Amino acid sequence: MDDTRNWVLLYSRTGDNNQALALAKSLGQPFETKELKYNWLRRFGLRLGPTFLTLDRDSRKQLAPPWPPLVIAVGRWSVPVARAIKARSKGRSRVVFLGNPRIDPAHFDLVFATRDYLEPRGPNVVVVPMPLAASTASDVVSADWAVHLPHPRTLLLIGASIKYWELAPARVAETVRSLAEKANAAGGSLLVSGSPRTPDELLLAAGNALRHARHGWIAPSRTSGLAAMFAAADEVVVTGDSMSMVTEAVLTGKPVGLVPLDLNNKGARKIGVVAASEGSGSKRRDMRRFWAELWDKGLAGTALRPKTAAVAASAAAAALIVTAYLATTPIAEAIEQPVSVVAPAFGAISAAVIGLWHGIQSLMDAAQRDAGALWLAAWEPQTPWYVKLIAGLTSASAISPIDLTPDVIPVIGYMDDLFLLAIGMFLTARLIPKPLMAELRERAVSVDFTMARRGAATIACIWLAAAAAALVRGLGLF
Repeated sequence: MDDTRNWVLLYSRTGDNNQALALAKSLGQPFETKELKYNWLRRFGLRLGPTFLTLDRDSRKQLAPPWPPLVIAVGRWSVPVARAIKARSKGRSRVVFLGNPRIDPAHFDLVFATRDYLEPRGPNVVVVPMPLAASTASDVVSADWAVHLPHPRTLLLIGASIKYWELAPARVAETVRSLAEKANAAGGSLLVSGSPRTPDELLLAAGNALRHARHGWIAPSRTSGLAAMFAAADEVVVTGDSMSMVTEAVLTGKPVGLVPLDLNNKGARKIGVVAASEGSGSKRRDMRRFWAELWDKGLAGTALRPKTAAVAASAAAAALIVTAYLATTPIAEAIEQPVSVVAPAFGAISAAVIGLWHGIQSLMDAAQRDAGALWLAAWEPQTPWYVKLIAGLTSASAISPIDLTPDVIPVIGYMDDLFLLAIGMFLTARLIPKPLMAELRERAVSVDFTMARRGAATIACIWLAAAAAALVRGLGLF
């Protein structure tokens, strides 16, 4: 690479810009920012191909040779611009795109996408659990205004409704009251702040509910001194509308709780009541996949049970991948990939069998992991009766040392494990809300032995009943 500086394409959205800047800084290479303004043609940018026509005149003047070795672009408006830079440099400028480009990712060198989008995918697409951001855990910020507030301090960050998702005043008030009760019980404080997007009605609802806190504080100006609030807080709770805000909270290294939004009527029609899965071909953004990714990977907990994530700064991790790519290292070497251990002599049939076996093992591992949580779900007052029934039967079998059908019986011995446990638990887990499931998984750790005894007793009763019925039938009593 020559001495020419990398380019970072910025636009009007601060959250997206922060991602691009975090990656550029993490690379440790000189860069310059291009603050671009777009005209009305931006709405058709994805159909126009590589072009600068979507920019205003002053922005176009910023983009001229010498072309940079690397371009970091973010947001769909930058798609035609980034492609035009690559084309005019005759491919010498490599492009790293952040987010979902909504076109074939082959037009870019690297794409970093989050799980909320399922498509497009490709060999040059790196799926990350969170948007890219730099860690703020080591930042030292004065928070003199918080000296009088007792510890532990909980910071609640409130956003706003977004496409397909509603953040209602009642939901905000309920969250504030719950956190206030928790803070009062611990002798601590509750801090509340909104974002520049937060409507007054949500702040009003939060302010009214904050009266339940013995030690409550609401930001006089929205997100004024956010770094200071992060520094003052012992744990952070964030509404799930802003991926950037959630990421910043996680990277503080403090316990983080996530408050999901409610699906609105339009969302139910467009993306469905249940989130689409991998391979469905869905190209619509679904925030449920992002929230689920955070919960599943232990990066965040619920509002009342926040979790601490021991993760490196996401931008630093992405910078390692970009650096490896720019050094002409194959991307597979920069990203952990499974290694095939199938000998050529076994051929495609052996590979398929081994793949099927690993798939079954994965299902069984997931079943055993969630067995305790589903048993608790069977006794949870919030759980519908039909979910309680399925959860109780499947989890009792899973956590019991006794099987419905002994494993020594070929094939049939494993049928209850595969179908009753894996499939039954999968279906049951889909009927239980993600936040509740996360709490149940935590609680299940301390009651495994009790549940195992109950599960064993349940299965033993089934076997005894079956044996008694067989004996009665054999004696000819009926």
